[in-house]
Amino acid sequence: MIFPQMSNIISTYELCIEGIRAARIGDSNYSMNLFNEALKLNPTGSAARACLGIRLHAEGLFQDALAHFNAALDTTYSLYICSRVLRCRGLLYQSMEKYDLANSDFNQALEIDPAFYECYYLIGMVQYDLGNFKESVRLMTRMIDYESNNFLALMNRGNAYMMMKEYDLAIQDLTMAIDLNRECSVLYYNRGNVYCFLKNLEAALQDYTTSLELDPTQASTLFNRGNTFHELGRYNEAANDFTMAIKFNPERLLIFKESRGCAYSRLGKRKEALNDFNDIIYKNPDLYSVYYHRSIELFKDGQYKEAILDLQKCISLKPDFKNAHVKLGDFYLKLKRYSKAVKFYTNGLVLDETNTDTLYKRGRCFEYMNLEREAILDFSAVIRIDPNFKRAFIRRARIYATRKGPMTDLAIDDYSSAIELDTEHWSLYLERAKLLLTRCDYFLAVRDCNTVIRHCPDNIDARIIRSSGLQAF
Repeated sequence: MIFPQMSNIISTYELCIEGIRAARIGDSNYSMNLFNEALKLNPTGSAARACLGIRLHAEGLFQDALAHFNAALDTTYSLYICSRVLRCRGLLYQSMEKYDLANSDFNQALEIDPAFYECYYLIGMVQYDLGNFKESVRLMTRMIDYESNNFLALMNRGNAYMMMKEYDLAIQDLTMAIDLNRECSVLYYNRGNVYCFLKNLEAALQDYTTSLELDPTQASTLFNRGNTFHELGRYNEAANDFTMAIKFNPERLLIFKESRGCAYSRLGKRKEALNDFNDIIYKNPDLYSVYYHRSIELFKDGQYKEAILDLQKCISLKPDFKNAHVKLGDFYLKLKRYSKAVKFYTNGLVLDETNTDTLYKRGRCFEYMNLEREAILDFSAVIRIDPNFKRAFIRRARIYATRKGPMTDLAIDDYSSAIELDTEHWSLYLERAKLLLTRCDYFLAVRDCNTVIRHCPDNIDARIIRSSGLQAF
């Protein structure tokens, strides 16, 4: 004999199973109706409440979901159901970024059912979200010890290794995960990200492409592949990927458009680049980096005042954005407003005192202003930081050469250092030969001229200097 209460429980179970099937095929409304019907048949049934909680969680109705999970825990006497509902509530807390509560629920579930190994994985995910990557690795490893073919655990351990900059271990884990599931597009995407960190751009490009072959609608993958194309100088393909990313995820339109604008800039499509940058600024006038990018296009277009105003706006929004200060220095240098350029190069150096390009450019400004001592100090600082910075040796040598006397030896030394760095820079041999001639080092002067003539037989200056050297022997 089946009692009426038992009949209700059987019907509730069947309704829940049917509701789960409906949810899996994407029929959210029908599944919700079935779970509600199940709850009406058995108001104290924990299974129906748990199913409703899962469905409401998926719909983003977190507080309603939480109420059902709590009620399910209050009404169940089954340790198995209790551990599974704790798992579901823990996932909800994780979505709500209440990581301590999520961690507590997963640990409780594991205490109730020590064989519920998935909880190691879930606690590992919480630790990952908290930035505790080493602990996440430990927990994912525990999960893998119990279930060696769990590709998700391998993937997330690989992601944690990546965050720890253990790139070889990350690639190893992600490759093992791919071997277990070659149809998961996210695995290729994640491994592509690791290859990007390693600057192995061709390998990254291959992984992103494979990921998109499996799922062409991934905006994040399109964006990352677009950035990789950009790094490889394939700007047209980059722009195409950014356009597709906009199509599939218009919510991130501003980020994607900024990158596309930069690609258009590289392609010389100034109008298209400016359209993208203008549209972004219209929608969000507080994005400092867009003013920086637009200023470059405006300057190229001869709109110097507008370009400078954009950089000033960029700096007002982000005072510690070094590149904006340096770029403003570049603009003033090109406009031959050297004292202004020095001011902004100095600002950039306050933010990064070891930037050799900025030091070199400030030194050039000092040269144009006839402040030779300051220029020498800047070029000397460049050389101390980077002994392979050839242009700094050349500029300092030319200043020393104008001073003559003891400075001639210093100029010759600098030209010699520059020649060691670039043995085929023939004009340097000529400049050194001229100084050697004034120092009466005729043999060395003639040797430098012969080097130039061997490679540039029609060089008249080399022949004249050599002739002077030979006559002086």
